[in-house]
Amino acid sequence: MEAEQVFGQVLSFNPFKTSIQMRLADTDSLGHVNNAAFIKFLEFARTEWHVHVKGSRESLNHWDWILGGVSIRFLKQAKLSDSLTVYLWNSKIGNKSWEFSYIITNQNNEIVSIATSSQIGFDYVLQTTIPIPSDIRSDLEKRKGPSAFELI
Repeated sequence: MEAEQVFGQVLSFNPFKTSIQMRLADTDSLGHVNNAAFIKFLEFARTEWHVHVKGSRESLNHWDWILGGVSIRFLKQAKLSDSLTVYLWNSKIGNKSWEFSYIITNQNNEIVSIATSSQIGFDYVLQTTIPIPSDIRSDLEKRKGPSAFELI
């Protein structure tokens, strides 16, 4: 499927969207955005999504989920001068865990990277998994689509 078609399809999943503030530290010695920076971009998107779902930045003091893993595929180089946007949606949901899929686009809506991450409901006091909290599940139900890896 062409990247333009993929981007249009992703918009139909009602993705959460956030812009990335690029920094010089995100680049490597060749002037490209370093691959490790993409992990931070995904983390930033998940954090902003968490604030959106919970309704306040104070919620960042009380997480009820933990990251299980991340997988990224790089499709196009990004540079410091690019304006990147992360789109995330729910691509799998269970009783205690869910998967986010992501596309990262540049200012021309070209797909720079795709990724998935797994999240697990987690009680930090008891140090045990928990069912997905209802507010999170409710938001996830609004953002359904296939895995980003199935699209490209």
